[in-house]
Amino acid sequence: MKILVINSGSSSLKYQLIDMSNEEVVAKGLCERIAIDGHIKAETNTGVKVDFNIVLPNHTAAFNEVKKILTSGETKVIDSLNEMLLNYEEQTDELGQIMTYRYMGVYYREQNQNFSALNHFQHGLAHANEMNDMVRNANPGLASRFDHKINIDDYSAEELLDILVSMAQSRQLKIKSEARDIILSRIRKEKVDDTFDNARFARRLLDEAIEKQALRLSEDIDNLNVDDLQILIAFLGYCMSLLSKEVTVEEIEAITFTTADMDSTNAEILRKAAELLFPGFDKVAYEEHIKSFYHYVLMQDEEQRRQSVLLVDGWSDSELVLYTLSFNKKTRPIVCFPQERHLELPADADAAEKDRLLFAAVRELMQEKEFSAAYLTGRALAGGWMKDSLNLICRGRRAFQGDTLYSKGAADSTMAACGLASKADKYFYLSRDALR
Repeated sequence: MKILVINSGSSSLKYQLIDMSNEEVVAKGLCERIAIDGHIKAETNTGVKVDFNIVLPNHTAAFNEVKKILTSGETKVIDSLNEMLLNYEEQTDELGQIMTYRYMGVYYREQNQNFSALNHFQHGLAHANEMNDMVRNANPGLASRFDHKINIDDYSAEELLDILVSMAQSRQLKIKSEARDIILSRIRKEKVDDTFDNARFARRLLDEAIEKQALRLSEDIDNLNVDDLQILIAFLGYCMSLLSKEVTVEEIEAITFTTADMDSTNAEILRKAAELLFPGFDKVAYEEHIKSFYHYVLMQDEEQRRQSVLLVDGWSDSELVLYTLSFNKKTRPIVCFPQERHLELPADADAAEKDRLLFAAVRELMQEKEFSAAYLTGRALAGGWMKDSLNLICRGRRAFQGDTLYSKGAADSTMAACGLASKADKYFYLSRDALR
């Protein structure tokens, strides 16, 4: 009799095929980074090993790859898997419910040999009780089919640290020694009761650290080094894992990256990141924030483009950037001219001083152009310090504030590149490089 033991986590699937006649592990492997990019490592008891990258959009795809590994090629250890008690393809909801507990019970029957791969994988007393209740409630006769029960203790704090470090290394990231002490302390603080989710907590903690570091790096992309690039790539992978809840990688038609300044250096950094994340994918575009904002404005109603459009960018702590989009409606297509001015904010400036400086800068712009719409974005504009300046910006025109203008604009730009934004055909964006 052979038992297939599977431990399914939120982004991984581990398996072992055990020959119970001698308790030997016939084959084992790991599918990791599911719904991020995908990687598989597997080996047999004869010494055959495989290690390769492959797109794994979900656990279904991962389990199908495991079946291929076990039944074909140089890693083949069994002939076929003919019958499944829980059909992975057609009973996704039932299996998904089981995988909520990070376990999966599968039953196979071989035509030419006794192959009952039925397992009950229990992790800690609380989880074991939940699994027992689930089995009893699923089918009165199901419990009798589980011939073996494997109880595994929770990971220790030190083991969870090792898991987190291993996850980081798989993403080509390093955890410094001082950071390890902080992580160990955080794990011990959180690991207090049965609600603690073990390795999933380690993964979340790593994702949280990557996200925060990547956001810091994105503010100074001009000075990224090789290690910083790996963090940026890891963060983009994390973003893709969030996106994978809505769409698979195969369904993505095109991608647009947007940054404050898209010079050749920044474009090259993002190009390298895109190549590593999406090998062979060629529909990738790179643009500056002002170009993304232009596409966002194009998707709004015509009234907003009746005159010029103003954008106050407060994403820097040391300065504000005032962007303007002006439209020459005498041409066909209509030509859009982008311009920008930088307003330095002294470090010792109080709220009243910042309000006075912004008021003067906006008033000067409004003496030169008429604006039908105004937008504000960025954390530096928070705190309620804009009083006279905000009143001036909003007076007699439509005004909006939001922190996702550039990302939404990049999405609109991508739609235009794919021919899905008919408004874009009526306009021509005259970039600052073209003006120079």
